[in-house]
Amino acid sequence: MAVNIFDKYGIKEVANVYFEALDDDLSAGVYAGDIVLFLDSLKVSTIETTAENTAAQGGWGNPRLVQWDCLCRRQFWPRTAA
Repeated sequence: MAVNIFDKYGIKEVANVYFEALDDDLSAGVYAGDIVLFLDSLKVSTIETTAENTAAQGGWGNPRLVQWDCLCRRQFWPRTAA
Protein backbone atom coordinates (compact mmCIF):
# COMPACT_ATOMS: atom_id res chain seq x y z
CA MET A 1 0.00 0.00 0.00
CA ALA A 2 1.37 3.39 -1.00
CA VAL A 3 1.74 6.02 1.70
CA ASN A 4 0.78 9.58 0.81
CA ILE A 5 3.10 11.85 2.79
CA PHE A 6 0.65 14.73 2.37
CA ASP A 7 -1.90 12.84 4.49
CA LYS A 8 0.60 12.80 7.35
CA TYR A 9 2.40 16.13 7.00
CA GLY A 10 0.07 18.41 5.00
CA ILE A 11 0.91 20.80 2.20
CA LYS A 12 4.56 21.80 2.19
CA GLU A 13 4.96 24.65 -0.27
CA VAL A 14 3.19 27.10 -2.51
CA ALA A 15 4.79 27.77 -5.90
CA ASN A 16 4.56 29.91 -9.01
CA VAL A 17 4.86 27.72 -12.12
CA TYR A 18 5.46 28.76 -15.71
CA PHE A 19 5.79 26.78 -18.93
CA GLU A 20 8.06 27.89 -21.75
CA ALA A 21 7.77 27.09 -25.45
CA LEU A 22 10.42 24.61 -26.57
CA ASP A 23 10.28 25.53 -30.27
CA ASP A 24 9.23 28.49 -32.38
CA ASP A 25 5.59 28.55 -33.56
CA LEU A 26 5.48 31.49 -35.92
CA SER A 27 1.80 30.96 -36.77
CA ALA A 28 0.96 31.65 -33.09
CA GLY A 29 3.64 34.30 -32.67
CA VAL A 30 5.46 32.21 -30.05
CA TYR A 31 9.23 31.83 -29.95
CA ALA A 32 11.38 29.28 -28.09
CA GLY A 33 11.75 30.39 -24.48
CA ASP A 34 8.56 32.47 -24.41
CA ILE A 35 6.30 31.89 -21.41
CA VAL A 36 3.10 30.29 -22.72
CA LEU A 37 1.37 29.45 -19.42
CA PHE A 38 1.78 30.94 -15.94
CA LEU A 39 0.10 29.50 -12.84
CA ASP A 40 0.58 31.36 -9.59
CA SER A 41 0.16 30.24 -5.98
CA LEU A 42 -0.07 26.50 -6.65
CA LYS A 43 0.19 23.81 -4.03
CA VAL A 44 0.89 20.15 -4.72
CA SER A 45 -2.01 17.91 -3.83
CA THR A 46 -0.72 14.57 -5.17
CA ILE A 47 2.57 13.16 -6.44
CA GLU A 48 2.62 9.69 -8.00
CA THR A 49 5.70 7.76 -9.13
CA THR A 50 5.61 4.49 -11.03
CA ALA A 51 8.52 2.48 -12.39
CA GLU A 52 9.30 -0.93 -13.79
CA ASN A 53 12.39 -3.06 -13.18
CA THR A 54 13.90 -5.23 -15.91
CA ALA A 55 16.74 -7.67 -15.29
CA ALA A 56 19.09 -9.74 -17.45
CA GLN A 57 19.66 -13.20 -15.98
CA GLY A 58 21.94 -16.04 -16.95
CA GLY A 59 24.86 -18.27 -16.13
CA TRP A 60 25.20 -20.95 -13.45
CA GLY A 61 22.20 -20.77 -11.14
CA ASN A 62 20.54 -18.14 -13.35
CA PRO A 63 21.48 -15.10 -11.21
CA ARG A 64 20.55 -11.55 -12.07
CA LEU A 65 23.49 -10.02 -13.91
CA VAL A 66 22.24 -6.50 -14.57
CA GLN A 67 19.06 -4.70 -13.56
CA TRP A 68 17.54 -1.56 -15.08
CA ASP A 69 14.88 0.77 -13.74
CA CYS A 70 12.90 1.83 -16.76
CA LEU A 71 9.59 3.40 -17.75
CA CYS A 72 9.79 5.77 -14.82
CA ARG A 73 6.82 8.12 -14.76
CA ARG A 74 6.10 10.92 -12.32
CA GLN A 75 2.87 12.83 -12.26
CA PHE A 76 1.74 15.63 -10.03
CA TRP A 77 -1.60 17.29 -9.73
CA PRO A 78 -1.38 20.91 -8.59
CA ARG A 79 -4.27 22.85 -7.05
CA THR A 80 -4.70 26.54 -6.51
CA ALA A 81 -3.78 27.70 -3.03
CA ALA A 82 -6.88 29.87 -2.71
